[in-house]
Amino acid sequence: MKEFHHTCLLGKLAEALAADLNTLPECSRFNCRPIGIRTPERCTALGRFRGKIGLANRDEFRNSLEDLVIDNPKKIILDLSETTFSKGAVGILLHFAAASHGLNRRLYLYQPSAQLRALLKELKLASFFSYLNTEEDIIATVAL
Repeated sequence: MKEFHHTCLLGKLAEALAADLNTLPECSRFNCRPIGIRTPERCTALGRFRGKIGLANRDEFRNSLEDLVIDNPKKIILDLSETTFSKGAVGILLHFAAASHGLNRRLYLYQPSAQLRALLKELKLASFFSYLNTEEDIIATVAL
């Protein structure tokens, strides 16, 4: 039975990762697709973002992050591979990470853009986050 759950989970994960970001509905500044990946034993939320995230859309970004945790996932993966961040948006991300940690949730950044990595390093926040660099890293994390 446990193997079936792993297979189901990995199938949903593969489908979520294969989703074309270009088909996302347009938002004013960026796009987000919160995708829930669930099995009876686990709940992982995968949020895929793209575009510039900054002061102009900070409320949208905050609301999208809050939408990801409605079902109280134990793990949250943010795909930030196609994003650029302002320092203010990093503050929102930092607050979300701290709140998640306080609720015993694990937050992972999947392939954060080079710009975001440089900004986190500049702000001395790079070590505050956990990173996933490949789909295999995601699978290993979700399957735990």
